[in-house]
Amino acid sequence: MKSELGSAGAAASLLGDSGNAGTASAISSVTGMLGSGATAFDSLKGTIAVGGSIVDNGLEIRIHTEGQTAAPAGTNVRPTLDAMPDSTIVGLAVDGADPNGAAMKQVGPLLGSMLGGVLGGGGDDPTDPDAGAPVDPSLTQALTGAITDVLTSKVISLAFTGLSGKTPTGFVSLEPRDAAAEHTLTTIIGQFTGGKATPGVAVTDSNGRVQVTLGSPASSGKLSSLSLYQQTMAGMSTSGDSVYVDVQKLAKLIEANGGHQSASDEAQIASVKSIGFSSTSTGTTSDGLIRFIITK
Repeated sequence: MKSELGSAGAAASLLGDSGNAGTASAISSVTGMLGSGATAFDSLKGTIAVGGSIVDNGLEIRIHTEGQTAAPAGTNVRPTLDAMPDSTIVGLAVDGADPNGAAMKQVGPLLGSMLGGVLGGGGDDPTDPDAGAPVDPSLTQALTGAITDVLTSKVISLAFTGLSGKTPTGFVSLEPRDAAAEHTLTTIIGQFTGGKATPGVAVTDSNGRVQVTLGSPASSGKLSSLSLYQQTMAGMSTSGDSVYVDVQKLAKLIEANGGHQSASDEAQIASVKSIGFSSTSTGTTSDGLIRFIITK
């Protein structure tokens, strides 16, 4: 399947002409809320091609785009996913946003406005009876900076390894882009914890990585040593975004904690062993691959 991207207005017009007035109206409403004139949708351009194939060990879906706005080369996150514990049920590693990109230039002011409203209990208008106490601008600025540092980290990763009782085990890890961002993140975490140890939670800052570990994730090795992982992520050695899901481990965990499925759903899920995803971007082109490992 191949599709040319165009403006939201063009999409609404096309849908209207084809008789799908409800969808056209919905798109028009969204673009209206975004403001008059050019919208974020109007800047979309390029070509998307999507294809699927059945392979020896499952199903693959490939996505290719070209012609979009050029983006700088990101970080290869695959080594981060490879190094996760072999007990990982769901693993995710993504390249953070470009700190100088158009998206972050819009996100920063938006975060500041949202945090100001939340921390101020609805605003700092003295004539508003529901408004909270005036917000210290330095607090809003510090939190906005910390969230920005998280979103623009070189690598953002998460590993879910199971449950200890009802408490998740695993970790969230960040590789800040520079020492200043690393210091900001560790300072904010220290302020939230009051500088005291929290039972079941460990915060470490080592070798340019800030990590919050929940519980004690079991591990006897790395994900990269597992045969199933190797099959799932084959051909995805370079990636800006990587995801791995051990479907059977996840299904068993859900069932052990009270989850119930119909017999037909259980039979279908039983054949799916794992899911892997990877994406890469180079200049104005990008490629994505979703792989399902399926056994009969």
